[in-house]
Amino acid sequence: MQGRQLKKTPTMVLKLGWRQLKEVAFRIDVAIDEYLLHVVQHPRRGFIGFLQKITHLLKSLKPRHKIATEIQDIKASVQKINERSKRYGFQSTYHQGSSSAARNITWHDPRMASLFLDDTDVVGIETSRDELLGTLVGGSSHRTVISVVGMGGQGKTTLVKKVYDHPTVKGHFDCHSWIPVSQSYNVEDLLRSMIKQFCKARKEFPPEGIDSTDKMLVINKAREYLREKRYVVVFDDVWEIDFWGEIEHALPDNEKGGRVMITTRKWEVANFCKKSSLVHVHELQPLPPNDAWELFCKRAFQFDYGGHCPPELEKLSHYIVEKCEGLPLAIVAIGGLLSTKDKTILEWQNLYDSLGFELGRNPHLAGVNKILSLSYEDLPYNLKILFFIPWSTLMEELERCRLHDLFREIVLQKMEDLSFCHVLSREESSFEGRTRRLSIDGVSYNALEGFEDKHIHSLLLFNLDELPKSFMITFFANFKLLKVMDFEDAPLDHIPEDVGSLFHLRHTLAEQLHFQKGGFPKLKILRLRHLNGLYSLMIDEGASPLLESLVIGPSPQLKEVPSGIQHLRNLKYLAFSNMPKEFEEMFGS
Repeated sequence: MQGRQLKKTPTMVLKLGWRQLKEVAFRIDVAIDEYLLHVVQHPRRGFIGFLQKITHLLKSLKPRHKIATEIQDIKASVQKINERSKRYGFQSTYHQGSSSAARNITWHDPRMASLFLDDTDVVGIETSRDELLGTLVGGSSHRTVISVVGMGGQGKTTLVKKVYDHPTVKGHFDCHSWIPVSQSYNVEDLLRSMIKQFCKARKEFPPEGIDSTDKMLVINKAREYLREKRYVVVFDDVWEIDFWGEIEHALPDNEKGGRVMITTRKWEVANFCKKSSLVHVHELQPLPPNDAWELFCKRAFQFDYGGHCPPELEKLSHYIVEKCEGLPLAIVAIGGLLSTKDKTILEWQNLYDSLGFELGRNPHLAGVNKILSLSYEDLPYNLKILFFIPWSTLMEELERCRLHDLFREIVLQKMEDLSFCHVLSREESSFEGRTRRLSIDGVSYNALEGFEDKHIHSLLLFNLDELPKSFMITFFANFKLLKVMDFEDAPLDHIPEDVGSLFHLRHTLAEQLHFQKGGFPKLKILRLRHLNGLYSLMIDEGASPLLESLVIGPSPQLKEVPSGIQHLRNLKYLAFSNMPKEFEEMFGS
């Protein structure tokens, strides 16, 4: 191979560009924090302020030069990435973002297979099928919208297709149409396809002018065709909330018992239809454990053991099925993958232990990854970021939050792909690379001693046995860009003075004894929870000037209201919970 150059394919270049973009974004983020730390200041007025300004200017000369050099390097890197994207025609891909790039990659849509399933391959739909059949052929003579709502992979398309193909439905309606919608669609194309399906089934020629690009003309043609007919139309996989508003006028309420079925992940889509039509909403539920087990065995052992699980694999198989939480798509995909594996405990255990990794890499599970990822990609940015909050904090703030295990695995994989946060755990206690967010769960504090990247701005500690004073002093003296500290339930008995001078600090959960003047200048939220040793809290005037929210408790040793709490001029929210009786009596008086 000497003397030859490896030819770079467009996919290789795209991946390289994406890695370089992440690296540049990392450097920009760090440069901004360094600038705010070393250059920006808010001096006093008058002569003292003038002296402070001169002193600060002299001290910041070296950091200014370093930051300016870094900015020039960043600009050069961005220019190179931009030139490469133009050369390979990736300009639109970068502008649309990584999710758009992912959608351009060819993949097998598992919903296609669900349109051709035999009845023997489907499990647990009998009750839902009968309910929908009754609503379709019975009930009001007015046009009715039937919305089937459920998370991705729950079997909405499979269920509705079985209902749509049922002989009772075929014999009850004059014309039938099945229209896939998804996230990208053209209303005129959908309506044209609908009318052509009607005509093809009835062996009729499509109305003249149906191929017109005039939206109003197409709508009028549809209304005219359906005026005296009892019709059923299925719009599969609807995402846009106002979809019904775009197509309702093409589907007249002719009092012939017309039915419109919609499958969607969004309750808002179903509710929007209520503005102008009768609506029946059917919420699809996860498969019960027995049905989930039956479906898994059908797939995993379809060619072995007569479709039954061998005794030695039952325990692990049940664990795997429980991980799927009644999601048919996941059960079918994982069962199909296991059908290709040796039927041994080792193979089953390996898959169970590495399921998160397999979801992102194994082609057998690509459909599961894609279908579940669509729900994540559809979220606005401010909601996407919630999934990267530490799970304990998120669940504490949103007690009703419920996240499917496999969806959580996908979010964790995205977190790793985006270099958003790295987790040090008992299974993986070392890390090489760069990150701005570090979560340490059940690992000795020694794992941080060799951590050389001083650019992290979020530190989350869980399930630690000890945090020595010597370590805390050294750590906070080195990591000057910290913005977020989460020490919930950590064995913390010392807050170094350096912590109070951290310019970027915004949010901390820790044990506090004394807020000194000038400490925590950017702190806005403080929660002191489950601190069994906290018996006194003092706040000096000038400490935490921006603090807006203070939550304390349970703290069984704290018997008095924090001294100096009146100095928190910006405090907007103060809460005490599960405090000792003495505190409540004193506070009440």
